[in-house]
Amino acid sequence: MRQPNELIFTGEHPRLITGANYSIYAASLITGISNATLYRRLKGREEITNWDITPAHERNPERYGNKGRDSVGYSRLETATERLSADWLRLAI
Repeated sequence: MRQPNELIFTGEHPRLITGANYSIYAASLITGISNATLYRRLKGREEITNWDITPAHERNPERYGNKGRDSVGYSRLETATERLSADWLRLAI
């Protein structure tokens, strides 16, 4: 079965009207989520819900948040040479 051209929005969003029809392209422009992501989320469906237009970092913050940067509580630079090198690499040319 072919995916419909326009999907009915059944959720609540400040920039979308509940009950209105939107294409995947229009919904992606309004919500800021990429076309490919919305296509994969909405494939074979006839309506758009709040869960479908929720960004990934809000859907699963443990997986998509800044966990990698915040989890380390110590410096990875062990020697004075590594720290000096890192300081110079941060400088703008």
